[in-house]
Amino acid sequence: MFTSKNIRQTLLRLMRIFAICLCLLSLGLFGYINTPVDATLFKQPYSWVLFAEDKSLLAASIAEDEQWRFPASEALPEKYVEALLTFEDKRFYQHIGIDFLALARAIKLNLNQGRIVSGASTISMQLARLLKKHNERSFSAKLSEVLLALKLEYQLSKEQILIEYTARAPYGGNILGISAASWRYFNHGLAELSWAEAAMLAVLPNNPAMIHLAKNRTQLKQKRDKLLDNLAQRGFISELDLKLAKLEALPSRPKPIPQHASHLLTSLKQKYPQQHLFHSHIHFQTQLAINQLLSGASLGLSHDNIHNLSAVVIDNANQQVLAYIGNQTLSENVNYAKSLDIAQRPRSSGSLLKPFLFAMAFQQGMILPSSLLPDIPSYYQGYQPKNYDREYRGLVSAEQALIQSLNVPAVNLLADYGVPFFYQNLQDIGLSTLWRQPDEYGLSLILGGAETNLVEMTQAYSRLMLSAQGQLESQLMPSYLVNQVSQVKPFPINQAAAWLTLEVLTGLNRPGINSLWKSFASQQKIAWKTGTSYGWHDAWAVGTNGRYTVGVWAGNANGEEARKLSGSLTSAPLMLDIFNILPKGTWPEKPLRQLKSYQVCQADGYLAAGGCKTTTALAPIEAEFTQLSPYHKQVNLDPVSLKRVHGLCFSPAKMWQKSYLILPAVTAYYYRQTNPNWRTPPEWRTDCTKQAVDAMEQLNFAFEYPPKGAKIKLPVELDGKLGRLVAKAHHINQNEVLYWHLDNEFIGTSQHIHDQEIAVNSGWHLLTITNQQGEKIERWFKVI
Repeated sequence: MFTSKNIRQTLLRLMRIFAICLCLLSLGLFGYINTPVDATLFKQPYSWVLFAEDKSLLAASIAEDEQWRFPASEALPEKYVEALLTFEDKRFYQHIGIDFLALARAIKLNLNQGRIVSGASTISMQLARLLKKHNERSFSAKLSEVLLALKLEYQLSKEQILIEYTARAPYGGNILGISAASWRYFNHGLAELSWAEAAMLAVLPNNPAMIHLAKNRTQLKQKRDKLLDNLAQRGFISELDLKLAKLEALPSRPKPIPQHASHLLTSLKQKYPQQHLFHSHIHFQTQLAINQLLSGASLGLSHDNIHNLSAVVIDNANQQVLAYIGNQTLSENVNYAKSLDIAQRPRSSGSLLKPFLFAMAFQQGMILPSSLLPDIPSYYQGYQPKNYDREYRGLVSAEQALIQSLNVPAVNLLADYGVPFFYQNLQDIGLSTLWRQPDEYGLSLILGGAETNLVEMTQAYSRLMLSAQGQLESQLMPSYLVNQVSQVKPFPINQAAAWLTLEVLTGLNRPGINSLWKSFASQQKIAWKTGTSYGWHDAWAVGTNGRYTVGVWAGNANGEEARKLSGSLTSAPLMLDIFNILPKGTWPEKPLRQLKSYQVCQADGYLAAGGCKTTTALAPIEAEFTQLSPYHKQVNLDPVSLKRVHGLCFSPAKMWQKSYLILPAVTAYYYRQTNPNWRTPPEWRTDCTKQAVDAMEQLNFAFEYPPKGAKIKLPVELDGKLGRLVAKAHHINQNEVLYWHLDNEFIGTSQHIHDQEIAVNSGWHLLTITNQQGEKIERWFKVI
């Protein structure tokens, strides 16, 4: 029988049990919310996103799960936050993850209706559901979401909860997260959201499968406008703003993601695989303008079988990439690799490395810009460099050799400078694509034998300009990304050498209508260089105007040849058009304190000697240029006959002296063809001819081919016999007769054109030439 005492004891016992259970539950809950949130819950595949300097979207690629899900924003705009909280969770900042008032209201409403018509999920609980990836609406699932919501509220700030939720909320289709939704629906970032846009994005996650742009647009607009009314009632929107917001039309469909720099994004993904959000220094409008320019050019070039273009623009002052077109092509042919970032792929350098060699030669005091360099047939262990036009000039000034991009003088200069030293210089200027050893490249290193890419080549020219401006004391490697730079080796070219080289490069003739650029005062000063690789595979043009450096590459991604491909005719016009898009630059002042002057021969650019007419030439102050003129000589003349004499046939006291540019026979032959006004010294006076050999420092004739000690492989004719060797020689006096002997046997004479076609067998042979005065030259060679 129950008594009041028993009832009291039972109640006390139940209360104790309840209290114990409540304590245990509280302790368990306390322990649970203090346990760190499982980090794997927050992991999800993100899209890769690239932004311009002004936060405009340059490119993005879809996440690995085929969803457009941008990395979470660091901050949310106030408009969107107010719209979201007004629609979803008005007491977000007051509750602890569970809104008990909303819960009580929902229970009452659902009981009255006899069905579930209202929920009480807070944003914290919705985040929990998204993290748990729950699709079912069971009690156990709801309980786990409530518990996780409490943990999230305890461990994260309210701002973090909002950011994590909006990064995962569904916005229809495969659009997840507020950032992706803003760009897909409105084509701009969160900061530019209007009240109408913010309201639409706030209501979409509520039921994105049923309310979206293509279905139930009326219902979506009603929900948006109702939310706008609520925002106005709460004082966030004025009456005028409310009316204007309601007039904004819903977007008709999701907009395509911009792909203005997709190739750069691809390269960044490969370089930084764990990073998904990239902020670049690229100028958005400049990028668009150059993209449009190259797109227009692609159509015309495709008719010449040129299908790929690439361009890079660098700000010289801070070495930041302002525009980057990795691969512009209109062709869908897989051979032209539309998605390949060619701007960072190694290609043959063509002639782009020549300015750096000449700059180093200026710096080392080997030559001056005005110094004459040999441009004659040259042979290096079976390697014979040839100029692009297959012509020789005998001698050409260093500056003209660089302006005309002549191969033979460049190879000769590299041979004197040394391949290993130049190889190291190229690494120091930032070229990282030289995979082989110096001896494997050999002298072809200067003629396109090296691998380089457009980005590094443009950076190298940009640093050359920076050096000319005297601003390379503490230089960082150019970077596409904010706060991702690294210290590089000191630039090996000093200010004076860089300035002299760039001054020379301003003398290049511009293609087409631009060839008249010097006639227009408004045109800017640009130092630039072109290059075309052997076999018509790569066409380059890189230029700098003091403020910017522009690089352009043209060709075919698969290496297919294009016979009309040319650095000067294909890439240079595009480079100059890009400069017209950019603001004009300021050319660096002449670095007078870093330069010194020399008195040099006007005709050959070496230190004055031989009584030559002189002029002033500049050189880097650190350089020690000591080369006396090798060509100017004082010639003794009979003042009456004006014939040449010497001390054995005429009194030295009565001689006249005159300075002449006296060249070796082979050099003279080719020099005369481009310098018709050049005159050799007068002939010897008749009575002086016999002893003239003793008075001369060099003979008047010489071999051009075969080179000394050459090992020659002759072609085999159809009859199985070896082909003939064509030997060449030259004489200062073209009317002179030369006598030819092979292995001491007479084989013929030559006059005017001193070529001799010779039948030879395998093995070593001695070729001898004798002139009418009995002077003789010999040349050993081997047929293999």
